[in-house]
Amino acid sequence: MTGARNHQGAPVGTFAAPGRQEAIAYFFGEELRNVRKRRQLRQVELAELIGIDVGTYGRIERGEHSPRLTTVVALADALGIHITELVASIPGPTVPKPTPIEHARASRVRNGGHRPGKQSGYGE
Repeated sequence: MTGARNHQGAPVGTFAAPGRQEAIAYFFGEELRNVRKRRQLRQVELAELIGIDVGTYGRIERGEHSPRLTTVVALADALGIHITELVASIPGPTVPKPTPIEHARASRVRNGGHRPGKQSGYGE
């Protein structure tokens, strides 16, 4: 592994779960390709319009490169769309269901540390 990694193996400074970054890049690139084709533009034409290398542009469409926000804005502007159209197809994060133990702990926190159904005080 190269670069700094946290205890779970994800790159430091990354908020996406492992595998999520790749999914984001894939779905973004796929939508970018669809919009470009609807506009009947070639990769080289769109790359030239926004001032990036056609090889870099190809990697973006294949999901091999995540562009900077300024590049995403330039792409959307060149395509005549809002940037949300390029990211709308990206699936949201999956949130795991809490385990019964995690659920019980969360219930205690909401109840001020007391078990549900139990009264606090003396005589317990």
